[in-house]
Amino acid sequence: MIQFSPQELAFAERLSKIRRNWLPSDGAKSWPRYHQLIYEGGDKLTFRTTDLRISLVSRLPVEGEDQPWECRAYQENFDHFAKANEEGGRFTLNPSPAHCVLAEKGTYQYPFFRVPVDTPFPSLVAMEPDRPAATIPLDKLRLALRFLATSRKERDPACRLNICSIMPNQQVGTWNDGVFIQTEGPTVEAPINLASSDAVRLGQWVHLLHCRGETNLQIAQAVDELGRKTIVVTTPNMDHRFQVLGVDRAFPTEFFTNIHAQETTIRGAISRKELRMMAGCFSSFINCQLIFHFKKDNDKWSLDVMPSKDVPLGGGPMVIRVSQGPNGVQEIPPFLVSADQLLTAVEYHNKKELQFTYRQRAKILSLASTSAGDAPNGQGVNQTHLRVKLVVAET
Repeated sequence: MIQFSPQELAFAERLSKIRRNWLPSDGAKSWPRYHQLIYEGGDKLTFRTTDLRISLVSRLPVEGEDQPWECRAYQENFDHFAKANEEGGRFTLNPSPAHCVLAEKGTYQYPFFRVPVDTPFPSLVAMEPDRPAATIPLDKLRLALRFLATSRKERDPACRLNICSIMPNQQVGTWNDGVFIQTEGPTVEAPINLASSDAVRLGQWVHLLHCRGETNLQIAQAVDELGRKTIVVTTPNMDHRFQVLGVDRAFPTEFFTNIHAQETTIRGAISRKELRMMAGCFSSFINCQLIFHFKKDNDKWSLDVMPSKDVPLGGGPMVIRVSQGPNGVQEIPPFLVSADQLLTAVEYHNKKELQFTYRQRAKILSLASTSAGDAPNGQGVNQTHLRVKLVVAET
């Protein structure tokens, strides 16, 4: 019989939390209700779980030897057992009983009841020989997905803006409540497009592997037996695998290209804390708009932020440090920014100071983390972009 450590049990339980949970409408024998344990000999036990959109497979180390066996166990029972036994000695897995696999330690026994398999586990696509997987740094992908995952909501997967795209030019883009998010990712040979909610789960999986000391991943696209585009991410030794359905529509990356093609009106630095306090204060008012007004006094630029006339008076000047501004003008025409969208954009960043860039012609206000010294024009790798509206003077 083989022995299984509590740490590996806990890792399997964390994998289970990544995929979507089963729904009451799922059939009694639907795969989302179960995990699959497979032992084929040697020193690895294969753990497989799926929600029919995402499939997770890991080959976990064990000690000892046994005859090959397979067990489809209830997800809730397995996860409860793993959660309750994260510490302590190894468990022996005894597959001898016909109705279950027993996890044993001394006189303690816990059964993983076998569930009859009516349908096979969802097919795992094979890598296409003519399109080999690209090797990417795990940490590069982890940091990009961690930035994009902030405040993510479930949305219509058919919407073009609900896509997270990893592009060959090392850019990763997505969208959240009217805010466009851009960061730097790994180098891939072809665009990889997946639903934003799936990108969040991929980020959680990558973080688990980061904690296990993995440093590289392989990523590829293939077509499954039903002709659907599938994205496969694995470790180089194939011990861990993340498979998810891709999407045909790419994120509108031309948006970012058009932004950077426009001339910068003003650029500088601002306190994240003050900006977040201002946005958070007025985001409680429905559809509140903030009026941003850049002014110049004695060769020094300042920023006045005031709420629209539909909410009580408030706001005031904010301290900014301008590194690039227009010549020969004393002010920039005021514009409107949604308080809700501004709060969303600010919360993606965690640095004390943010770099802001306003492009008047494009009507775009961009915020960026200032820690990336190798980014173009010092804008920072992690960027959020908001559309603004020019203030129309009343007559």
